[in-house]
Amino acid sequence: METIKGKGSYDLIFIRFDPGEGILENINKIIKEKNIKTGIVISGIGSLSVCRIHGMNAGNPPNLLNRYKEYYEMKGAIELSSIQGVIANQKPHLHIVASKGKEVLTGHMEEGCTVFSFAEVVILKTDEINLIRKIHYPENIEQLTKLL
Repeated sequence: METIKGKGSYDLIFIRFDPGEGILENINKIIKEKNIKTGIVISGIGSLSVCRIHGMNAGNPPNLLNRYKEYYEMKGAIELSSIQGVIANQKPHLHIVASKGKEVLTGHMEEGCTVFSFAEVVILKTDEINLIRKIHYPENIEQLTKLL
């Protein structure tokens, strides 16, 4: 475990997405345009026509060294209940919760999540702390840490 304390100035960036726009693709553009090195996606709501995610599968009983990604897709009028995550070194790691009726998808947001009617995302940007993700072995997991 590592604790990373941040203090200093923060900016809020409110983003409105219109029908047909890709959320993750445009968040990546905004990260570059606004030079967001470190930030937190603190809110994401709206609706989607396509939702794409991946989740983790590690077998049963779970084995961290044998894990792999499984990909899922949902299409139709989809309720976007939440997007949240961390931006480190200009790379977003975002999770999403979306539903269509009783069907629910939750996991790591993938490109191709397309807005149906609208979506709203809020990013809290900070310039006072530089975070990166470093690979930790033997599990080969990218973990958040502070850039020294």
